[in-house]
Amino acid sequence: MYDYNRKARMYSWSITAIGYLLLLHATFVVAAFEKPVLPQILIGAGLTSFVSVFFRYTCRAQKSRCWAAIFSAF
Repeated sequence: MYDYNRKARMYSWSITAIGYLLLLHATFVVAAFEKPVLPQILIGAGLTSFVSVFFRYTCRAQKSRCWAAIFSAF
């Protein structure tokens, strides 16, 4: 990041730090849930990851049509 000026580097690092803090907070919130809920969260996260990979490699046309095709299956 040496090719960016000081303000751009500070902005980038501050956004990164805020993102990590939010991720840490979300982790603690999820960890506080009851045990039967945790598999549902893991399945939802896995499904989201799968759909994002599926979307990346199959949808080269208009995005809105592809999202309609993906979510119509559910």
